[in-house]
Amino acid sequence: MNHKIKQSINIDKLELCFTKNETLINYIENPNLYDTLNNLLWSSSSNVFYNNNDDLILEKSDYLMNIYEHSFNVIYTDSHTLIPSTETNIGWLYYGDRRKLKRNVYFMFNNEILYNPKFNMYLQKIEQFFAKYQSKFIQISKLEIAVDAETNLVKHYRDLTQQQQQQTLKCMVDNKVKRLKYNILNNNKITNPNVDLIAHTYSVGSFAQPFLHQTIYTYSTKSKELGLRIYDKTLEIQQSSHKDYIMDYWKSKSIVAAYRLEIIMNNAKIINDIIGIWQNINRNEIDINKIKTPKFELKMLCDDNFLMDIHNICMNKLFTILIKHNKKSYRIPFIYVINDLYDYGYIRLKNYQFERSKTPTNNIKNDVCLLKM
Repeated sequence: MNHKIKQSINIDKLELCFTKNETLINYIENPNLYDTLNNLLWSSSSNVFYNNNDDLILEKSDYLMNIYEHSFNVIYTDSHTLIPSTETNIGWLYYGDRRKLKRNVYFMFNNEILYNPKFNMYLQKIEQFFAKYQSKFIQISKLEIAVDAETNLVKHYRDLTQQQQQQTLKCMVDNKVKRLKYNILNNNKITNPNVDLIAHTYSVGSFAQPFLHQTIYTYSTKSKELGLRIYDKTLEIQQSSHKDYIMDYWKSKSIVAAYRLEIIMNNAKIINDIIGIWQNINRNEIDINKIKTPKFELKMLCDDNFLMDIHNICMNKLFTILIKHNKKSYRIPFIYVINDLYDYGYIRLKNYQFERSKTPTNNIKNDVCLLKM
């Protein structure tokens, strides 16, 4: 076989957390603010706040107003006039948690911007805006990573997990294709897929075919801080979300229609843990006495390789195929299993190497991360 699954990886949700300080809040909340040279920095009209030194307009918004006291649309413009020629709503800035649970300032990207070819530029603009007003980036507070593939991921998932007896997969070992037994790992434990693995299955269809279209959810813990969702994205766009810009994005990847596998990270703690594991795996030994740990930077969110690394680490927590052979264990994320089966008809075990996290972070202990050779 010499097929190749057309697929893409992209961020589907991104919320950033920054420090709340007097400098930033003064610039936002004072409708007419002058600097020491008496130059107008901000002006207001109809609840629109314009900064003469930035490419951003802040417009009062009702986004998440049931949770936050202050909320603004953040609009990018390429003009420095009060009537800009082009405007793009890149997201929302909000702070003042009514529940008194969160004390920082948050920025949520507009979903459409995440699929825009200029996302890297918009990310830099937000980073520069907060840095200019002495607000430091703290962490990513919400993150979803989507893998879209031109194959039925729901069917493949169910084929691999919904088996009553021990199943086997074709694997290339010692230059021969053999059938080897496999298990499913969920939350780093071998699980009975029919009991523990699938947390929820949502199906839509007709009376004749009531389970025609399925969405599968899996979570690592009862708190649902880390989750996996698999569904027919093309159908969801056509019948529900109508996010045609995603299909335009697919065209740039030569994808016509796709199923989606979404990794859902619902809080900063799990995101920091996952990034910590990535840092440990990618540490470089400079000399015998010194090891350099890579620093996470926001620009990495524009790197497909980084996103796939994070995806793989999450998949090792959520749903991994475990194959044992000759006293060796191979833990392979779902999408790689599908890619190999689709491309070659078997799993290329020698292409997968694993390494334990040297300094496990918080609750993710003894985690094993994939290094693709």
